[in-house]
Amino acid sequence: MARLTAEFWDTRVILQRIHGNDADLGVNARTGIMNLYEAVHNTLLRQGKREARGLLAILGNTIEELSHERILAASEFRVREKHRGLSYADAAGYVTARELNAVFVTTDKAFKGLPGVKIVLRVEPS
Repeated sequence: MARLTAEFWDTRVILQRIHGNDADLGVNARTGIMNLYEAVHNTLLRQGKREARGLLAILGNTIEELSHERILAASEFRVREKHRGLSYADAAGYVTARELNAVFVTTDKAFKGLPGVKIVLRVEPS
């Protein structure tokens, strides 16, 4: 299999990398519309509308849409892996990352053991 060079960030990773000190926007980062929605909502609640708009500006061009085929594939994956307790957004993100040949970057240990996953340390906001 070819080396995975792009990354697909889940919501927590977006929040940690954009609002934290480990932002690495030089990487070919992608995310999903639901992940962006969750991140903007969280930012609006914690930091206000100006920061939420800033997040939209930063990540607006990184969005991977959910086609009908991706929705079906994510649903099948979530059913097959129901023992993991994955969210809809995370299942869609993982399936999209696999389709893009990208690394799915998450803080969720439920993805442990799946191919193409990088689990990063979850840092709680102070």
